[in-house]
Amino acid sequence: MKISNIITACMLLAALASCSGGKPTNTEANSNAATDSISPIGISALHEFSDTGTHTVGSTSLAYKFEFKNDKSLPLVQNPMDYQFYDNKVVLTLKKGEQVVVNKTFTKADFKQFIPEADYKSYGLVGFCYNIDKESATDAVYFIATIGDPDSSADTSLVFEICITSAGNISYRTLQDKETAPIRGMTIDPQE
Repeated sequence: MKISNIITACMLLAALASCSGGKPTNTEANSNAATDSISPIGISALHEFSDTGTHTVGSTSLAYKFEFKNDKSLPLVQNPMDYQFYDNKVVLTLKKGEQVVVNKTFTKADFKQFIPEADYKSYGLVGFCYNIDKESATDAVYFIATIGDPDSSADTSLVFEICITSAGNISYRTLQDKETAPIRGMTIDPQE
């Protein structure tokens, strides 16, 4: 499945959740967020959601839980249309049985070195999901984070794959396909 198809499907599910006025269901939780409302007056927010699941790495079963939340303590995102949005964070916990392997909060700052400086203030953390394309991977568990304009009608975003090993090592790389090239794949060690 192409990355752009995954992102489009995720955004459609989130948009449907915002139209229904209800909280996203577990199925909708695997989505990139869509705006609740956009207002030139006031501050808009994306839907908050959570998801849980398991992934097997080698012979180890890892349970994950993440929560996508608005974070009013982060600087506001102001997009090119001068709309303001709360930025978001993702709190991810990865466990091996009862042992916590990873307990990390992701924000757009984790991806700062990949975001063009001119776009940094107008981009926010706008989506996060388990990478279903890698559900059969046995080397690590994979997630997708999307950084971009929080306005759901905007078509500006950067997509990253987060790879977490059973030992808790985390690495990122840009995630692009033929439709979203030409950004080259990069891997970083966020521990540095």
